[in-house]
Amino acid sequence: MKKAKKFVAWLLGTVMILGTSTTAFAAQAVIEKQPQDAVSAENAMAVFEVAVQPSEGVSYQWQQGVPQMQEAEAVQYIWTDILGADGPAYEHTVTAEDLTGIVYRCAVRIGEEIIYTDCVKISDARIPKITGTTENGIQFERLETNEFVLECSVQGQENWTSSGNMEGLEPGQSYMVIGRLRFGDGAVTAPGPAVEAATLGETITEPEEPVEPEEPVTDPEEPVEPEEPVTDPEEPAEPEEPVTDPEEPAEPAKPLIPELIAADSTSITVKAVEGQEYAIYTGDALPEDAEWKQGTETITFENLTPETAYTIVSRIAATETEPAGEPGEVLTVVTEPEAQIPPAAPDAPELKARTTDTIEVYTKEGQEYALCEGTPAEDQAWNWQAEGVFTGLKPGTEYTIVTRIAGTDETLPGEISDPLTVSTEKPAAKAPEAPKLKWRSQTVLEVETIKGQEYSIDGGTTWKTDGKFLDLKAGTEYEIVTRVAETETTGASEISPPLKVSTLREIIKTSADENQIKGIKAGQIIKVGKEITFTAAGGGMNITDPLEGDVRYVPIKWRGLGEGVWEKAPYTAAVKAEKAGNYILEVVFERQVYKDGKWAADGTVDVKSVKFKATVTGTDESVPKTGDETAPYLYLILLAAAAAAGIGAGAVRRHRR
Repeated sequence: MKKAKKFVAWLLGTVMILGTSTTAFAAQAVIEKQPQDAVSAENAMAVFEVAVQPSEGVSYQWQQGVPQMQEAEAVQYIWTDILGADGPAYEHTVTAEDLTGIVYRCAVRIGEEIIYTDCVKISDARIPKITGTTENGIQFERLETNEFVLECSVQGQENWTSSGNMEGLEPGQSYMVIGRLRFGDGAVTAPGPAVEAATLGETITEPEEPVEPEEPVTDPEEPVEPEEPVTDPEEPAEPEEPVTDPEEPAEPAKPLIPELIAADSTSITVKAVEGQEYAIYTGDALPEDAEWKQGTETITFENLTPETAYTIVSRIAATETEPAGEPGEVLTVVTEPEAQIPPAAPDAPELKARTTDTIEVYTKEGQEYALCEGTPAEDQAWNWQAEGVFTGLKPGTEYTIVTRIAGTDETLPGEISDPLTVSTEKPAAKAPEAPKLKWRSQTVLEVETIKGQEYSIDGGTTWKTDGKFLDLKAGTEYEIVTRVAETETTGASEISPPLKVSTLREIIKTSADENQIKGIKAGQIIKVGKEITFTAAGGGMNITDPLEGDVRYVPIKWRGLGEGVWEKAPYTAAVKAEKAGNYILEVVFERQVYKDGKWAADGTVDVKSVKFKATVTGTDESVPKTGDETAPYLYLILLAAAAAAGIGAGAVRRHRR
């Protein structure tokens, strides 16, 4: 009721209609299928459907009617449009208020005309519907889904049953029966209201205590004189004689006429009556040597001749004190023609094709086919046809199909085959749009999840209800598709266009070994006074699309033949030696980590250096200048000593030869 009030407050423009209201009939449209009352429970699903002819140009709007008052057996409803319920079928999750009198209908509009369907309601499926009782049992109506179970409070709340019968009860006893719904996943609803049912038989009551007879109220002071009988002294009353007729003895009991139970080509069965015996014969008279048979429930005469008239007669059987009675009225039965053996059952039908309203099985010559909705009953009446095509069926509904060898003028129809159970397809929804990327990493891709849709990353081989895919390969492209998932009334939709997206590459962990000083080499000789330009290249500085956790090195300063600091690229500088000598150039690189969308130093530095020398000529002068002018003469002396040593060594070698 609270929910209904919220609808009324939200839709202030809703029109109040009394009862079932006045229906505006459109000349162009006809409602072919009215919605039906539903049997459900709170939090379960109820589905209402309407079919209109013609179906083009028609719009639908389902409405909810909340009862307001009742006067002179006419109920007033406030009708409100149900948001989003604008199709021929309306799926509704049942609330507690739905079970208290709320009704539903559909306003079908074609052009300017409106047709209102019948009002439908939702009954509480938990309330048992008693269909019959016996001396020791109670029968109740069960749901087709087999999700309805009952409980007898006398037996304890653990004894639930879904068979439709409760047996083993006491005759003449009253029981409280309650119900609940059981869902496919094992969940159950709360029990519903109790319904009283009594088994057949005499009600057992406690015997009443005997009532003490009341003593007559008398007055001892005034004795009551006895009343004298009123007689006529002139006409004395004659004593009455008992009414007996010794000359007319009681008539003997007559037997009941035999009652036929069954008959075929070689046997006849009749009902047995206690105290009677039965005989069978052919012709006009009962033979004197006829065999009389007795039984407790039935009497069966076997080994008879097909297509023959037999007479069955009964009489009161003899006892220890009385002889057998005279035969009574007879029963005449003609046995059936000689029975034929029907052909054996063929294999179960084989499915060929199916749609939302058609099922087709492969047709074999000489066989006939039949179909029923759901599971066939034990005494199922089949409508046989020569072709294996069945049309006009309900979408998304389970059917049973059987076959047999067809009968002819000379042969009987064959035994019925094993059943083929198959469901028609559900109508498919339109394909949704391609998925939209929500987040990605090296091993995870996630798309936005929409309720009622399912997602696949392997081309539709497997589906899942959420759009998050784990354990993927880094730096790899994938295609993600989606579709509207199958429901109780519709099939899965066509597959959407794919979303092509790649996982992120692996994190780049740059090593300090990649840091370089370019433009000057180790051991290089430069000319005094000439500028040399060098460049510092940090490892990972070529990362253009950084990811969280990437590492790079950036040059920040240099020293040797002067010093300098870099705040941004280009990381180059020019140096020159003012005099000859050995020199070392050092560059300091700062390690940075990409975090929270920006590069940040983590406090680690790496120093790379290059050793080189400067000469006056810019070439190798053998002895590096350090400012000492005697160095060239020393160098010449060393060369002369080396030459002398070489000449001596050669002389020794020649002498040895």
